[in-house]
Amino acid sequence: MDVYLRSIVREDVPFVQTFCAMASVSALTSIPHPYPVDGARRWFAQVTSKARAGVIWPWTIVCDDQFAGIIALKRTEPSTGAVDYWVAPPFWGQGVATRAVGHVVLHAWDQGLQILSSYCLSSNVASRKVLEKNGFVLIREAPMASGKHAGQAFAYYCLRLERAD
Repeated sequence: MDVYLRSIVREDVPFVQTFCAMASVSALTSIPHPYPVDGARRWFAQVTSKARAGVIWPWTIVCDDQFAGIIALKRTEPSTGAVDYWVAPPFWGQGVATRAVGHVVLHAWDQGLQILSSYCLSSNVASRKVLEKNGFVLIREAPMASGKHAGQAFAYYCLRLERAD
């Protein structure tokens, strides 16, 4: 299985629209449900604008030349970044997310970031395993303060990128 990241392109919008509209994807992410009819188009405009401004690095996850999801790295402070991702259901349970996060960790290293963070619902065992397989360590669990998952527990993970001398 070949998993790689590439820059997002306008041709990804229909895939984003299709998968983000699925209740199964929304249930595990901050993606709204029902997903707006023009949600992917608006998302694409927003994320490409932020990418041009250097605020985030967004990528399409590709598995065996097929659209498999979206992943992004956002610099939150000069040496700190946050990883956010979702994978399309046809690719769940195949190691796609684990490999994609691994690619982002290497990119973060290349950008000089020293600490990465990510979070997921505490009940999302698969996402927790993805982060742990990539060296992220659970820092805390707490209830979400707001949003559609308000009151549900989330797991906050960190990874310290240390350079061996």
